[in-house]
Amino acid sequence: MDTDKNYSIETGDHGTSCRLEVSNEESERGIQMVDKLKALFADQRVSEVTHLEIGSWGKCWEIDSSSVVEALVESADRLPNLTSLKLGDMTWTDCELSWIKQSNVEPFWEAFPNLEYLNIRGGNGLSLGTIRHQRLKRLDVFSTGLDGSVVRQIAAAELPALENLELGLGCSPGGSTVTIDDVIPILHGFPALKRLFLYNSEISDDIAVAIANAPILDTLEEFSLSEGTLSDRGGAALLASPKILNLKKLDLNWHYMSEEMTERFVSLPIEVDIDEPGEVDEVVIDGVVQYRRYIAISE
Repeated sequence: MDTDKNYSIETGDHGTSCRLEVSNEESERGIQMVDKLKALFADQRVSEVTHLEIGSWGKCWEIDSSSVVEALVESADRLPNLTSLKLGDMTWTDCELSWIKQSNVEPFWEAFPNLEYLNIRGGNGLSLGTIRHQRLKRLDVFSTGLDGSVVRQIAAAELPALENLELGLGCSPGGSTVTIDDVIPILHGFPALKRLFLYNSEISDDIAVAIANAPILDTLEEFSLSEGTLSDRGGAALLASPKILNLKKLDLNWHYMSEEMTERFVSLPIEVDIDEPGEVDEVVIDGVVQYRRYIAISE
């Protein structure tokens, strides 16, 4: 990495990539992501960049991404060939997923008309706004507590080229307000969609019941309810639907189904990824026994 500019531009078989990040130590010294972006935009090679990764912008649990979004949009003309953008591409050592503060990224849709892939990590304060984009093929949003408004924005989106949609929905203790009513419209839209991941969710059973006879299974090739709380109720709904045999791959890793139900999925004539079931916790609250299932990633 260029130590003067604190970024590198590298060309490979799949395009020209660049990654920028601000460590928490740099943030303590007053270094900001907008400063690194300004240096990048002054670089003669910036117009070649097709893949841009924005990692931590420093103290992401205190500072949201709004200044980063603004800087990217203001200099969008310097990135005419941008097809892939990751915002918040960081690990827990930078900031816990549940703490990452995002912002309104709606300006991206007009600023980057050639964008084919948008990946956003973290859901606090996130808004996608009114989504209209002709070329976007893949959208990933991963959060431990996604707000239902974001799912509704996606469900109402105009994305005729969308082929891959991955949403980490999260759980209510993590801040998620997503309901099955928010998800159902997605199961009836996006005619080009081939790959749908609705994972890390506490409403996996409800999603399984809803999608079992949804029209999207007529054309979908890959579906995932992994890392969630899928139980025999959701599993039975999927198995009762002949539409799941239209899939090429079904991902149910991290589940809470019985051994009998798991064996039924393994015997299907399609590719099924399914691991050992998780353990249900038994807790007593006010003298009442309750059984709790947990999503895979809640921090």
